[in-house]
Amino acid sequence: MAPAAFSADDILAHLDQNIFDFPILDNLYTYLADARLSAYRDETRWAIIIEVLGVSNRFWCQHGGIHSWLHMFGNCFRNGVNRDDALCLCMTQDGPGGPTFDEASGWYVRDGTQTIRIRGVVLPIDPSPQALATKGITLVSPPKVTAPDLLRSLVPQYRDLLLATEDELRRWVPKDLPLILRLDEWHHPGTLALDAWYNPNVPPEHLPSGSKTFQMLAAVLAFGDSRLYRPAQAPNTHWSNWPYGGSG
Repeated sequence: MAPAAFSADDILAHLDQNIFDFPILDNLYTYLADARLSAYRDETRWAIIIEVLGVSNRFWCQHGGIHSWLHMFGNCFRNGVNRDDALCLCMTQDGPGGPTFDEASGWYVRDGTQTIRIRGVVLPIDPSPQALATKGITLVSPPKVTAPDLLRSLVPQYRDLLLATEDELRRWVPKDLPLILRLDEWHHPGTLALDAWYNPNVPPEHLPSGSKTFQMLAAVLAFGDSRLYRPAQAPNTHWSNWPYGGSG
């Protein structure tokens, strides 16, 4: 394989330079539901897309706050990588039986809701507290069921519908750039971007370049060998590991 035109250090430097676009999984304005990472490369180009599926607490919900945010890094996007390139996907709508959320709040699941649409497909749901408890969902505002509770309960069965399709990712990633690695879970560094906002001298371990996960990912991209991703840290991208998400 021909040597790449970029190095692992180049990739890590790029991530550090774009620290304010790096996803914070305990974002005070987002209730995390799931995350996924996709890495692409060839000898001259590379890209990392981190998807964050969640519910924003800054919107009147009614499905409008349920999004999959795409955080994009690489050397192959048009106009570089910046907030203007951020892609936000909305996948859920009311089912045929009526509104998913009560009209008064737009946040709590309406009593009697039995269906929801995801990407236009009508799907049966049981959003009762009892049913959610069997799925390991800890309610945000018990005994009521909120939009984050509902979304988290949908992930195990309907994850593929809720996250971006490959065609949607390819709106941004060149169609001829090979996918080399996709992670459904990994060890994500915590609070690093938040530290960067308040501390001009961010400790190295709080930058992407200080994360063992992203050090390995950078090596995978630089050398074109997915076997270089050998995680030793337990994954932490499950929503239950980020209890402060959405608490702002």
